[in-house]
Amino acid sequence: MLKGDWRKTVAAATCGPAALLICNVVLMVIALTKYESHEGIGTLYTGDCDLVKHWDTGLHVLINVLSTTLLAASNFTMQCLRSPTRTEVDYAHARGRSLAIGVPSIRNLAYMKRRKALLWAALAFSSLPLHLLWNTAVFTTLGAHNFCYIVVDESFFEGAEYQEPNSDVSCWGRPMTPFASIFDAFQ
Repeated sequence: MLKGDWRKTVAAATCGPAALLICNVVLMVIALTKYESHEGIGTLYTGDCDLVKHWDTGLHVLINVLSTTLLAASNFTMQCLRSPTRTEVDYAHARGRSLAIGVPSIRNLAYMKRRKALLWAALAFSSLPLHLLWNTAVFTTLGAHNFCYIVVDESFFEGAEYQEPNSDVSCWGRPMTPFASIFDAFQ
């Protein structure tokens, strides 16, 4: 490998994560300005469960492809940072030590320049958590316990007819059993 070739490859590998960062920031700004959030959780879509399921699958495939690309670029950069330079090998040899060449080795960190070691550590501690964190950014919820309740006074239990309230009361389905039979009896 010619001198500086790995640096060019690392620079090229940095373009993908940089583009991904810009994409994440743009999507976050769009989500924050276009969709309402409640307690830090935004809702992108409410509706048909099958459509939500397909969108969820598609978004998670995209997230995994992008985060795996980021992980690959990070891994390559970490390998390049961990590989000792000629100067680092000479420094270790002068102290009667050997370095691992061509294989991943934590032992090499002790003979690396401090800046390279810090960059390596930053990539090591951030890459995998990012991969896992992005998968939690998009999730679905299902309303499994939708029910309707009515407010009545004592006259209802004495045989008075039920009248719809004048206010905006929303009813989401009917109560789950065992209360369904009670609900049916009052209709």
